[in-house]
Amino acid sequence: LFAFNRSIKVEPSLIVAVSAGHIVSLAGLLLRPEVYVDNLLNHRYLLKGAFFSGASAGRPRTVQVRLNFSI
Repeated sequence: LFAFNRSIKVEPSLIVAVSAGHIVSLAGLLLRPEVYVDNLLNHRYLLKGAFFSGASAGRPRTVQVRLNFSI
């Protein structure tokens, strides 16, 4: 809180996650394409470990694409 132990603190990070999707109706079939992007700006950052474990590296940019369909 007041940064008394700077050796065990990690720097604050801004991590942006975005997603987008759309529903398309095609001859009675519903298609729903979706895209998820985690760490959009691809920043390198550290995550504070729990209790006595050390910091670990955060994940790089990840992209997931999903296509759902229903009749």
